[in-house]
Amino acid sequence: MDAVKENRILIGKRIRELREKKGYLQEQFANKIGSKRTAVSNYESGLSAPQPYMLAIIANELNTTVDYLVGATNIPSPRGIKSNSVTVDFSSDELSNYTFLLDDKELSIDEIKFAISFLRTTRK
Repeated sequence: MDAVKENRILIGKRIRELREKKGYLQEQFANKIGSKRTAVSNYESGLSAPQPYMLAIIANELNTTVDYLVGATNIPSPRGIKSNSVTVDFSSDELSNYTFLLDDKELSIDEIKFAISFLRTTRK
């Protein structure tokens, strides 16, 4: 399989996964992005790839980035992009409202709690 076809398949797979995660049928999603169901079906099956402007529209509707859709990153959520510092009370249930990354991989809540426990122990 050539690289272009592999890329179309990856884009389609990621669009489908995120669309289904949001609970959209192909027809509903097509209406949201100003397209047709057949175009969405073609994207998801790898028969065609969205034009760059459409990739941006799709990424916005699916709350992701174009980089994720085209395979430049494996981080689906733009929450992983560092833009501002945030103060989080680590003793609360607030942890689940954020995505924490280490080496571009998402940390589980248990890993975060372990790291916090370790830091508290070493600071004393």
